[in-house]
Amino acid sequence: MESNGQLFGSEMALVAMGLLLFGVFYNWFVERIQKYFPDITAELVAGGVFVTVMASAFVIGFINAAVVLTLFVASGAPMMIGSLYRDWRDAQEARHVMNQIVNGHKKEIK
Repeated sequence: MESNGQLFGSEMALVAMGLLLFGVFYNWFVERIQKYFPDITAELVAGGVFVTVMASAFVIGFINAAVVLTLFVASGAPMMIGSLYRDWRDAQEARHVMNQIVNGHKKEIK
């Protein structure tokens, strides 16, 4: 069935089932990768959103999905940049604390 350029019915069911399977796999993947890379939560969320928006193109149309993706990039880019900055800042602070403990304020590790 089509309504205003959007597809529903079997297309919607297939996309929803595919995204459900993706979600199960992605959860498994995230659980394992975060053991090694704990500071990439924002990137992992963005990856999941990207897959969902791209899959939605089969239901709402590719032009509409491109609009939604553009809007997600607009709202998500500041969060991604902020996350990278916070990770960098936290690493700098940890390095400073480590220098104070190890060297007793004598020299800084670069």
